Amino acid sequence: MHVLPFAVFVLGLKILIYCFLTFDDLVLLERERHKAAWERDRRPFTFVRRRSEFDRSFRAGLATQRCTFTWPLMSPSWVRSDPEAGELLRRHRMFVAAWCFLVVPAFALAAALSVLAGKP
Repeated sequence: MHVLPFAVFVLGLKILIYCFLTFDDLVLLERERHKAAWERDRRPFTFVRRRSEFDRSFRAGLATQRCTFTWPLMSPSWVRSDPEAGELLRRHRMFVAAWCFLVVPAFALAAALSVLAGKP
């Protein structure tokens, strides 16, 4: 029964990877098509793709974290004017929601069941 939390995490890992990849796609699209907005966002960088092309400063790291937390909740103005960005953001939100509301609770439940199964 102790393998259950690990199995849930491994199965959910694909969703987490998709979260990172769709975020990367949004950052790349913002930088390429909406350069002024990317500058206003303080130059966030990607997590996985084309990392060497980005400045890895402390300020850019804070910008990346801010975008990571705000984009799933609020649509930036540049996304509203770009249908492809809107679709990417919708997909990103779907993966973030799946991670937060499906994978994390399933992992917590699996861990709790694993602990309970281990007690005499």
